[in-house]
Amino acid sequence: MKSAVKKNESKKAKNEASMEDFKFEYEYEKIIPDLLKKIYPMNMCWNPSQGIQNKKDYLFGIIIGLFLCLVIIRQAVGIPLLFLFILLAGRTIKPIKSYLLIALIMAFKILLISIIVINNSNGLDLATGKIIYQRTVNDIILLFMLFVALTVDNKKGFFHFCIFLFILDLLFNVYTYIYGVTPYGDIPNKRFYDIALRVEGIFRHPFYSILISVAALFVGFLERRKWLILLAIINILINGSERGYLILFFIAIFFPLIHFKVKEKYLNIVSVMMVTIIFGSVYYLANKLTGFMAHQDRISRWAAGFYSILINPFQISSWIRWMPQEFPENLKFYPTIEQSYFQMNAESLYLSQAVNYGMLICLVTIGVYYFFYNRLRSKFIFLISWDAQIALLFSYIIFLDGFFAYSMGAIYITFFYCIFCVVTDSSKLSDVK
Repeated sequence: MKSAVKKNESKKAKNEASMEDFKFEYEYEKIIPDLLKKIYPMNMCWNPSQGIQNKKDYLFGIIIGLFLCLVIIRQAVGIPLLFLFILLAGRTIKPIKSYLLIALIMAFKILLISIIVINNSNGLDLATGKIIYQRTVNDIILLFMLFVALTVDNKKGFFHFCIFLFILDLLFNVYTYIYGVTPYGDIPNKRFYDIALRVEGIFRHPFYSILISVAALFVGFLERRKWLILLAIINILINGSERGYLILFFIAIFFPLIHFKVKEKYLNIVSVMMVTIIFGSVYYLANKLTGFMAHQDRISRWAAGFYSILINPFQISSWIRWMPQEFPENLKFYPTIEQSYFQMNAESLYLSQAVNYGMLICLVTIGVYYFFYNRLRSKFIFLISWDAQIALLFSYIIFLDGFFAYSMGAIYITFFYCIFCVVTDSSKLSDVK
């Protein structure tokens, strides 16, 4: 009898708790718009039907896009000019405390990578400086953008330039399919297991074309442009690289999970399952089917990368590779593996950083991406805002893409990621300089 009474009391307590949660969510759904404007740096009240409020701000966003193209074409010239333009336009701010902490961590990461590069090179000279710049450019972009605030019209101008760039890229790819060569006169590549040609788009590489399409896809989601979403998906599908198909697969899986507010633990479980399935699928194709040379090479690099970490996981050299290290003799049977840890491309952003620089750098990268994801994942944002959900989805996709992708095209998508998920909305600040 007593146990039955206790069960009834516990059920009653649970029901009351669930009702309190419902009331909490309901009350905040009514007051979120004003509350979010004060708390979060991302613009959470994006209205695609709203026209351009400030033409100068809109033009500023377009010019940022033009400078980004220059960065892709000529990094050494484009990055300084892009940063200088933003500085002279007075778009820098004193960021919030959490952003300052991330800025310190990013600066520390860049310093560590610079020291490792110097120790693995012939001292500090011009050639070494170029290597440092090439290996830290994405971190430099992210660090700088922590101190930038943009208006809604700034973002609209930039996003609309991304649409224009995507249309050009799509036209280049359509031309390639019609005439069999790119507008530059290059013959597109197609591996025997590819579904489609590896079309290169405007920047002459499939990864750039895919990432330009992914950016346009998320602008389409943000502004609810169905035609843009459809064309972006088509441009990804006609590109033979599996990276594009993988990104679409992730979007198809995680979009409904995020939209219908699935709990964090279930998102994490699905993420682990997805990563495991992809690694397992590539391993199966490489070992069971003949001719998958690229996958065989990818598997060998993954295996060598994991081995380099696990062989001595508790040694300082595995956490931070201050001095040059070479692969042991028992890894020489991998014919395409570079001799030095520092030089190896492990076909994964996180794994490559763990091999090149040590696990500390890898964990810092993962931690920074998780910080921005977690910021967007906050309960306040997750309740109603459409643009917050899209930003959260994009943040999640970029994080997962790092498990399988490396550097090509990273500058474009890193800058887009900063505009989409990182930069502060200046309409919510009183300290914009």
